[in-house]
Amino acid sequence: MDALAKLGIDGWGIFLYLVNFGVLLFVLQRFAYKPLRLYLDQRREQIKENIEEAESLRATLEAEREREVIDRREREAHLQARLLEAKRIMKEEAKSLLTDAVSRRDVILTQAGEQAQRLTEGALQEAEEETIKRIRQVVLHVLGDSLSEDVVKESVRESWKHVTGTSSYGQ
Repeated sequence: MDALAKLGIDGWGIFLYLVNFGVLLFVLQRFAYKPLRLYLDQRREQIKENIEEAESLRATLEAEREREVIDRREREAHLQARLLEAKRIMKEEAKSLLTDAVSRRDVILTQAGEQAQRLTEGALQEAEEETIKRIRQVVLHVLGDSLSEDVVKESVRESWKHVTGTSSYGQ
């Protein structure tokens, strides 16, 4: 202890240093370390809860994304099916319209042909009647009243049959 005394350290000073250190340690433990440890524990627990919540949100978000992807694929498949159905209906309608147009065209062509045939026959009949009438007038004019009109008519009809092979005059 003499060596310590030469250095200026005595037993009473060391005791006071130890008591001082103990009081400081007690005060720090009571007012600083304990509240600080409590705060750090609370903060650690809060961070842990936040991480768990973030993991839960991430899992929920991933599940929601997967559902959205599945829903989008289902909507696309549904739209594709509707598009194919619309195309099929359009083809059927186009085919139906084409069939209707062809049948209408055929009816119109048939009617036009029949009308043309009637007009042609009417014009031929009219021309034939006019020709026979003119021939009869010429024959009556040339022969005068020496033959009866019925005889001339019959003679013209026979001549016309011989020339055309048919007769519609006088029937």
